Amino acid sequence: MREHWIAWGSTEPPVEHVNAVDELVAVPKAVQRFLTTKKNQPGVGDERLADVKRLVELRLIPFAESKRITFIQEMDNASVWADFRD
Repeated sequence: MREHWIAWGSTEPPVEHVNAVDELVAVPKAVQRFLTTKKNQPGVGDERLADVKRLVELRLIPFAESKRITFIQEMDNASVWADFRD
């Protein structure tokens, strides 16, 4: 919170930064939820799903671990995603 209070203009995060159920979601659990959602989308074939699965399981999860990121909410940051992309 300390890092964001100037940008937020308050010690309370803006609505778009609040998890509706106040649930911190671990990165691996978020990945599994994402894959389930992706699998159930119309038009997503097995090959595309396998590509996405490789990306999130073999790249995103290890990246988060290397940065000591436990919860997916900690990745809600442009610089984290820039680091991941690089």
